[in-house]
Amino acid sequence: MPHRCFGADKNGGVAVISAVGAALACIAAAIAVDLGALALHARKVQGAADLGALAAAGRLDRAKAAAASTIALNLVSVRSVETETGRYRPDPARTPDQRFEPGAGDVDAARVTVTAKAPVYFSRWLLGRDEVLVTRTATASAPQTPKAMISLGSRLARLDGGIANQILSGLLGIQVSLSAMDYRALTDLKIDRKSTRLN
Repeated sequence: MPHRCFGADKNGGVAVISAVGAALACIAAAIAVDLGALALHARKVQGAADLGALAAAGRLDRAKAAAASTIALNLVSVRSVETETGRYRPDPARTPDQRFEPGAGDVDAARVTVTAKAPVYFSRWLLGRDEVLVTRTATASAPQTPKAMISLGSRLARLDGGIANQILSGLLGIQVSLSAMDYRALTDLKIDRKSTRLN
């Protein structure tokens, strides 16, 4: 029987390629599952940070407690919550990270940083780590008291071209321009159920 070299033997090549391809596909699927889980968890952590920042901004006198309790109700596996109070300056010339000034004298905003453990399913064998930490930050400003009032005689309170006419125009599909007297007349209409006539 002639001796054949193993390297020159081409039998079973498809099986070897299929096995290697299947192994690589399994690894890629495991990485995709864990990356998807990380992305979803990062969104949850960001949402909890947003809620914590809003709670802290609403109670600046007890910002840390308000942020911590709100985040604890909305997120599990929280490792740390850091809360800072300061001043928020909505200056378009600054980058969003530079608009919050921590420790400013006139406090009107809060910044919350949340770190939480993300679930991993297959990466513990690939990365050799049992956990991955996700950190997200959110900033919220305290609600401001209104500085302008609208009087009844202003143009903003007019019905002509106002929101009531826009809603009716959208519902009816035609241009509606009713004045205050027209609306008063509509409210005084009486409908006879028997003859369905307008009086």
